Amino acid sequence: MTLDKAGLIKEIDEAIDSLIPLSNFSQDKSAVLSPVPQILVNNMVSLLTVPVNALDENRGRGIIFANETSWKELLASIHRYFFSNALIAVEVALMMICRQKGYTVRHTDRDREIAASILEKSGDILNSRERRFLNSFGRRPPAFIEWFDTAVNEETMPDPEERKAWRDYFEALSIARNKVSHADSQVTEEQKTKLLAANIPVNFQEDNQVRSNVYAYKPVLLEIERFLRSLQNIQ
Repeated sequence: MTLDKAGLIKEIDEAIDSLIPLSNFSQDKSAVLSPVPQILVNNMVSLLTVPVNALDENRGRGIIFANETSWKELLASIHRYFFSNALIAVEVALMMICRQKGYTVRHTDRDREIAASILEKSGDILNSRERRFLNSFGRRPPAFIEWFDTAVNEETMPDPEERKAWRDYFEALSIARNKVSHADSQVTEEQKTKLLAANIPVNFQEDNQVRSNVYAYKPVLLEIERFLRSLQNIQ
């Protein structure tokens, strides 16, 4: 299918034009709320400018930051995107391994067994709402770590210490992903210990707030590559 460059350029330009006015919608309502749409609009306009410039051979579009905060918020958004997509990429690889090898993620069976046991023992104690809640167990999709535990096993990574080391690494990377994705990025001492032990490239402020930086990208990507290369018996 041929890429409709002109159509995409028009679509993105229209989206940018429609977003810009939204940055001011709450300024006359609340001084507390007004930065929220500004941050969202600034980030999305900046991120959309890159692909539309590439499509349009860098014609006529630039970004001017009104203040330092806008620049910082955009960079923070890119950090969040990186950590989230790093784990998504690994999860996709783990899913592909499970499908290729015919592995079954057992999380749903365990959840159903636990729920069935509780329902059986509860008798008439639970109301209908509580019973519906328990019956919903086992319907959630597998979490990252459940894909990991299924795909990374004695066959694909025979050394149990190596499996544990990689499990600890990705658990720590998940902590980093979660913390850089929220306004309150403070970690507990236990989480900080895990991040340091796994050499996750983030910085800590005095109050244990986690901060990322652009130098984190390459080390994380190299570790992910090393992990994928360490897997065995994968076609």
